[in-house]
Amino acid sequence: MVAASAVLVCSCRKDFEPKGRTPEKYASEEKALEAVQGLYSAGAPTFYNTLTSANVPFAALGGYLSGMIEGENASAGIYGNCRSLSLDAPEMSSLLQEVWTQAVNAIVQADKIIDNIAVSTVLSDEQKSRLTAEARFFRAFNRFYLAKTFGQAPQTTQDAISGKVSTVNLDLAEAYSLIIDDLQRAMFDLPDVAFTTEGRVGRPAAQMLLADVYLTMSGYPLSEDHYRQAADMARRIIGGGRHILTPNGATPDASAYNMLRTRSDNPEYVYTRQVSASSLAALCLPGDASGWGVVKVETRSAYRPAQALIAMYDPVEDMRGREQQFFHSFVKYQKGERTVIQTFATMPYLWFNREALLGADSSTRASAQDANVIIYRYAEALLIAAEAIAMSEGVTAEAAGYLADVRARAWPKVGRGDIAAALAALGRERFVEEVWVERLREFPFEMKLWSDIQRTRKYPVIVSDSTGNKVTFRDVVGAANPGGITFEQRHLLMPVPKK
Repeated sequence: MVAASAVLVCSCRKDFEPKGRTPEKYASEEKALEAVQGLYSAGAPTFYNTLTSANVPFAALGGYLSGMIEGENASAGIYGNCRSLSLDAPEMSSLLQEVWTQAVNAIVQADKIIDNIAVSTVLSDEQKSRLTAEARFFRAFNRFYLAKTFGQAPQTTQDAISGKVSTVNLDLAEAYSLIIDDLQRAMFDLPDVAFTTEGRVGRPAAQMLLADVYLTMSGYPLSEDHYRQAADMARRIIGGGRHILTPNGATPDASAYNMLRTRSDNPEYVYTRQVSASSLAALCLPGDASGWGVVKVETRSAYRPAQALIAMYDPVEDMRGREQQFFHSFVKYQKGERTVIQTFATMPYLWFNREALLGADSSTRASAQDANVIIYRYAEALLIAAEAIAMSEGVTAEAAGYLADVRARAWPKVGRGDIAAALAALGRERFVEEVWVERLREFPFEMKLWSDIQRTRKYPVIVSDSTGNKVTFRDVVGAANPGGITFEQRHLLMPVPKK
């Protein structure tokens, strides 16, 4: 295992001038709330849906690098650069600069809000605590995104005389120390409510983010053992009673996965981002769908599951891989008096919104204007708990049960008890690999594929035999992606923008 000291980078001042953060008193409670609400749409939270000039969400880059997510043109643009692992290509450098700048500006924005709240004379102590906690959550979220992506994250400083703000890049351990401090403080002051109660982050969201932080720190490149802390945070969510694993209904249309697609107040959501339904739905049909004569928005096949990902789902047992669950390969619609069935390469269904794509008129499409980008949900708390408990306490019945909960929902014909018993009989290494497999199958739309490869340094490989497909893992360094390019250690972190 690589020692932490071998991967830390020296603190250095960056040639980057973010927006200023001189404290100023808020004129009203509404102004303070408006400022905090701005953090919900600043920096890293937007990366899960905001399209770049290359028509891909920022967070999709990891899926491209993994080879498990494809773009429509296999050789062009950002997708082509990721497939060839050309991380220093000019187009990539420009995009990475945009990612870095937006996340850093969000951190600076959170700094300023925290400073302003501290000197406010119009906010009660309770309001100050709540709003400061929300700002800390988003400061941590943005810093964590940069730490995972680049292996560095900044701290901002403000000159006491000139008021000029600049950033200093911290080594990874220092960055994570700031992230943990923000989340521990936020967790204490945020209300213990589900995200869907108010559409604002609560204590479970901070616990979920902190569980993810501890799990990530336990892997590469930091390689510090924080599995017990990750398990503790995940257990708090599981035992908190604010969230549940959405059950399957009686029909395929009422499955848990279709409820994730259609129910905006789903109790499984721990933290989501509300966006335009058409912006996500546009990723659910091929780019030539406008030629059908019925599609009302510009579509782009920018997030398509590769065959390697599709092959990970058991074709008999796993609901998630079936038609119109996580994915789809056809759409049916009326064109005049004809019923038309259009087929295409497998594409996302979780974001599919018929009204937004095929609504008969603008008023119909407007009624479907909102959708949720899922960033964290309860299923991840279960899988973090399963992995972290196995790594810190062994393959206990509790760990096996949490993994079985997620798998049994996807495999409804197999009893949960049978699944849990089989998992409990595994050794730790094999059990943890089963957790990794389940994460691959469960979270293709939360865009965690590359993050898991980064922290585990393991690359999923499909092995076929007479019993079907099995997912195994090999060291990512030395493995070849679907484009035939071999991963090197330098590919596991994005190059830090120079300016």
